[in-house]
Amino acid sequence: VNFTSVHYKQNALNVTITSGKRGKANLIIFNATGQSIARRTITFEGASKSEQKMTIPNLQRGVYFCKIRTDWGRTSSRSFLVP
Repeated sequence: VNFTSVHYKQNALNVTITSGKRGKANLIIFNATGQSIARRTITFEGASKSEQKMTIPNLQRGVYFCKIRTDWGRTSSRSFLVP
């Protein structure tokens, strides 16, 4: 599982994730102190791409992190900037 793109614009986080397997994954958004601020479960139907739009209003400027953890044991992380 990999992040293809991650960007935040106008109170929405747009994330594109690709997977080579069927299964579920948890997408978790963290702030710089490690606090979880949003979460979503994604289902992959085999090799596929998932585009997720999460409304997360009023994020302060700074660096944030996306982490995806699959039910088959894979983890991937990516940072993004809120200007």
